[in-house]
Amino acid sequence: MKPSYSSIFDAYIQATHNDIIYVGKGRYDEEIKIEKRISLIGAGPQNSFITRTINVRMKDVTILGFTISSSNGDGINVYLPCDIRGVCTIKNCIITSCTGSGIETGYACGAQTLIQNNVIIYNNQYGIDNGDSRPTIYKNIILYNKKIAIKNIDSQINNASFNNVYKNSMENESLDYYELSLGDISADPLFIDVDSGNFALQDSSPCKDSGLQGFLYNDPDGTRNDMGAYGGTDSEAFWPYNDTNDCFTQEDIEEAIAEKVEIINQKNQIIDSMFTLEEKNQAVSIAVASKDEIIKLKDQIIASMFTFEEKEEAVLSAEASKDEIIKLKDQIIASMITLEEKEEAIQEALSEKDQQCQNLIHNENLIVRNKWDINMDNKKDLFEAIDALKVCSEASVNE
Repeated sequence: MKPSYSSIFDAYIQATHNDIIYVGKGRYDEEIKIEKRISLIGAGPQNSFITRTINVRMKDVTILGFTISSSNGDGINVYLPCDIRGVCTIKNCIITSCTGSGIETGYACGAQTLIQNNVIIYNNQYGIDNGDSRPTIYKNIILYNKKIAIKNIDSQINNASFNNVYKNSMENESLDYYELSLGDISADPLFIDVDSGNFALQDSSPCKDSGLQGFLYNDPDGTRNDMGAYGGTDSEAFWPYNDTNDCFTQEDIEEAIAEKVEIINQKNQIIDSMFTLEEKNQAVSIAVASKDEIIKLKDQIIASMFTFEEKEEAVLSAEASKDEIIKLKDQIIASMITLEEKEEAIQEALSEKDQQCQNLIHNENLIVRNKWDINMDNKKDLFEAIDALKVCSEASVNE
């Protein structure tokens, strides 16, 4: 686990040569003096802010991913004695509103300063103030500084190209005595919103896809790199253009979908041409058989995982659990009714049963009585019929 510190200074004190100090989001009101070969990496110029000067007094130092707005002088001041030879790299930074120059590389005769992919704007002195140094300056946007963009007295610039130098000096109109070279332009960079501190580029910006050509320099989206603080491969961690629609038009998306569909169709055609119908049917049969075999094997594996005793024990345990659940259910139901409520329910049930018995006895008595009445009437009719027969018999004898 990486150690955490409350300030850049505390982290620097603990650092040794070749260490990397990662600076999180936030505002750091501290002046920094670097005398070790370290890399100071911010969370992106839209996230990590330093409000004092960064003083570099050692070779092989990298400063990347900050907004620096020094209230006490230059934004970054590089001063290396002539006996120190190495490279100091300043890239993917926004250096703005400093009381001095944006970057000063004074008396670094034995070292080279690489100034790449920065926005240097609204500083009270020069954009870049070179003393006795040999800087390499490319893919920067340098504009609206009160003095000239690049001061180059008594220094030898190794390379200055693919920069946008626009409206510097007190009048904000001159080209700063800087002769435009390979890839340089002088135009409004069309930032998204300078007033809110958003120095990302609009789609129509002339600085888009205008940096150095070559795969090694491409932006995180794979396109030719941009000028400014968000250009180049090192901006991937804080790339501000997250919406893919910023990179592709609707027409591009539809064309890509159509190409993908065509590729899938071609793939299917190739596969179809490689096998006859019989071979396909055979492959399906093999796949089905393999599936059945896998299922059978799975059942065998599961069966082999438990002995007969373990299975029996599981069954008994399940039955015991079922009995326990039924017992628990009865206990819960019993706990829901008081003794008085139980007795009252029993009395109501007995009363209802007695009433049912009384009704049944009454109904049976009615049935018996009806049967008796019917029998008596039938008996009377029988006697009358016998008497009539007797009369008839006597009459016949007399005749």
